[in-house]
Amino acid sequence: PSRPLRAFQARERQRAEREEADRKRREAEQESPREALARVYGPMFTKLWDMEFLTLGGMNPFRTVIDAGNCADLGVADYCDVVKKPMNLTWIKAKVEEATYESLEDFFNDVELMINNSILYNSDPKNDFHIVAQDMKRYYRTLARSVIKKLQVDASGSKDANAGDTGEVGGA
Repeated sequence: PSRPLRAFQARERQRAEREEADRKRREAEQESPREALARVYGPMFTKLWDMEFLTLGGMNPFRTVIDAGNCADLGVADYCDVVKKPMNLTWIKAKVEEATYESLEDFFNDVELMINNSILYNSDPKNDFHIVAQDMKRYYRTLARSVIKKLQVDASGSKDANAGDTGEVGGA
């Protein structure tokens, strides 16, 4: 192409890039911080919710609400004696749908609490619920690392994007 045509094409690409950046900025301005955060953890939650465990006949026990009002009926009368702060995917789902998490850390803490509760209550490593809790823990950590890495890449232009964040998720 001729020099004037190349110059015109370059200007058009720059114009298109500016328009795209403006469109993204306008979209971001219409979204609350909690809504933006929900876009980050929402897909991760859906993957956890959709997990089915063949060991348990294809069910996901983490969707089950166990609290002081129903633990005896579910055959785990001592559950609330062992687990002091119950958590499950159903309660997490309500927070996700209402976009009430104030930070990614809050979401991660609830998921980790739920998994750790299951490991605590089902302490025998041969117990099927213990095994699926370990499976979920591994999958959750993989998802969480991916989310953190994506956030770091997205924020790579920021001076403090990676400050204090090692990419580690959860404890032992």
